[in-house]
Amino acid sequence: MKRAVLIKRLLLLVMMLFVPSVNAVVDIVNYESKPIIVELHVGEERIIQFGDHVSMGPTRLQKRQNLIRIQSTQGALYLHANKEFEKQRFLVKRITDGRFVLLDIYAIKKTNKKLNTIKVVMKSENKVPDQVVDVDVSEETMIGPVDLTRFAAQRFFSPKRLHKNIVGISSAPLSINGNLKLFKGENQLTTSSRPLLGWKGGGLYIAGIHIENTSNKSIKLKYTDINVPFKYATFQYHSLKPKDTSGSVTMLYLITDEPLKNALQPWTYYRDLKEQRKKDIAAAKLKQQQENEADFDEI
Repeated sequence: MKRAVLIKRLLLLVMMLFVPSVNAVVDIVNYESKPIIVELHVGEERIIQFGDHVSMGPTRLQKRQNLIRIQSTQGALYLHANKEFEKQRFLVKRITDGRFVLLDIYAIKKTNKKLNTIKVVMKSENKVPDQVVDVDVSEETMIGPVDLTRFAAQRFFSPKRLHKNIVGISSAPLSINGNLKLFKGENQLTTSSRPLLGWKGGGLYIAGIHIENTSNKSIKLKYTDINVPFKYATFQYHSLKPKDTSGSVTMLYLITDEPLKNALQPWTYYRDLKEQRKKDIAAAKLKQQQENEADFDEI
């Protein structure tokens, strides 16, 4: 009798081991700066795990459309689609390190397909060491381009209560009014670029530049099209949707060896010199034409 009970228990244990648990299925996605496509079903909640506290904020237009309900807790997002909608881009920020993840989310009618939990793994996780070592952070060499870019992104996108001063990084007013002709090629005519704020640290200067698509079509931004001197550059994202739509703006974090205004001087100098040369040539031609007409009148 005891032997029979034991055999039944063993069989039950084997069945439990080999029957998969639906709730345990997780899709692991390695994030490498490319937007993660997320499918939602109307009326069904989907979980996205980040392994770090995150925040996700829809744009004003997305809020007005009431597309999804977003809840965030303990390193996970809980997304619930209120209606069907085509693919839209959402920005997720990891609170601890300030890194960003792009999600391209769309929603369809509920189907029999089970939506698995998504676990996002960053390409290179920056782990905090177990032991804190006292180091001298007073030297400028401790601040690098990654530190400056992360600092600037936090200043633009995180709540003020989360802003932290970092030794070695300080404000550096840009003293630039109006827009810049930031790109060459086709994007020179399809974008508007406006410097907003600047900082300095580690012998480098960073400027946060707001870029907007002013055309009626989607465009892609390329680093090779940046037509001003720079040392490092980072786009918040590279693809911009048509003007006046969600996803039509982005930020460019431009790092230079000197203040942006000074870095622009050689560029603007030669541009202005070229324009002045054109004016001088036009004025010389006009003067020559007037002299020829005067000589003709005397004849």
